[in-house]
Amino acid sequence: MANIVPGPATTNLGPVTCLADDSPDQDTANFPDAVVPPVGQAFFYLIRPVIAGAPGQYTVSTSGKPGVPSSGGCL
Repeated sequence: MANIVPGPATTNLGPVTCLADDSPDQDTANFPDAVVPPVGQAFFYLIRPVIAGAPGQYTVSTSGKPGVPSSGGCL
């Protein structure tokens, strides 16, 4: 959470890890996250939608700005 930095046009999400890419599943039950966050820290999970057959953007709903990973993510 400490890596999230709002900018003027986008929100830097920091480094991210892709749990599932182009999956038709409605959840990540078949793609569990095996990593546990350190004590006092937390992970957050985002969904990047597919819109008209093309990957959409990560969004941060509280700011309305697109979220952009600094590294990682689904291709």
